[in-house]
Amino acid sequence: MTTRLPRILRAQVLGAFRITVDGRRIEAPRWQHGSAERLAKLLLVTPGHRLRREVAAEQLWPNAGALRAAANLRRALHFLRRAIDGDVQPSAVDAGQREIGFAPDVDLAVDLDTLLHAAHRVSMVLGRDDPWHDGLEADLDVVIHLGVDDLLPDDLTEEWTIRLRDQLLVRWERAAIFVAERALAHGHPGRAHELGEQVLDRDPASEEAHRLLIRSLVLEGLPHAARRQMAICRRALRDAYDIDPGQETVAALEPRAVISIGELAFTPSSAG
Repeated sequence: MTTRLPRILRAQVLGAFRITVDGRRIEAPRWQHGSAERLAKLLLVTPGHRLRREVAAEQLWPNAGALRAAANLRRALHFLRRAIDGDVQPSAVDAGQREIGFAPDVDLAVDLDTLLHAAHRVSMVLGRDDPWHDGLEADLDVVIHLGVDDLLPDDLTEEWTIRLRDQLLVRWERAAIFVAERALAHGHPGRAHELGEQVLDRDPASEEAHRLLIRSLVLEGLPHAARRQMAICRRALRDAYDIDPGQETVAALEPRAVISIGELAFTPSSAG
């Protein structure tokens, strides 16, 4: 038996679930038990990737009694260690009496962490009058490209994924709308249209996204398509919220509303 501790663990939880340890991918048969895979996912989406034992047990088995849930957790930990460690010791999974998580000296990288760090930096500046700074474009790119994928798409009914998934959608949608608005203001309606469509794929009743599509279609000289988009917007808002589009959305059909935005792209204060 080797004594080398696995040093590099890479995990994907956005759009799919994959784990590699020292370059070796953990394939489905290695999990051996579904609870081990669920526990791995729970730890990977938890900030800091550590949880108190009773919290983990409650999250994974909310309808089981405390004793049964604790026994289930011990079994899940056993199979999780077997899947990740193989014959390598000591374990990459830290199972203390109070807390469980990945061992502190494991080099752990999770795509969700990358997304959350970028999303936090974006959220800190988007409310400002002039949010642009050197690092914002890179952070926005991370949020848009990583955030477009659902968190653990095979686990949509897991209670412990729902709240975080909703939070990620809100952050991604806000970033996508911001980038689309900027693209439209700088005379790139195609990019704005693309992002607006992506938002509507995930949130069909987003009035901001509908308004972006309407404005981009008007800017592209497609007034009939813009009016069709307005009709789609009206139906979506009525179905979801029983409301009609606001005045700003209705005004987006007017060519001058779009031209004035496009003109901003050529003023020195808005270039960038």
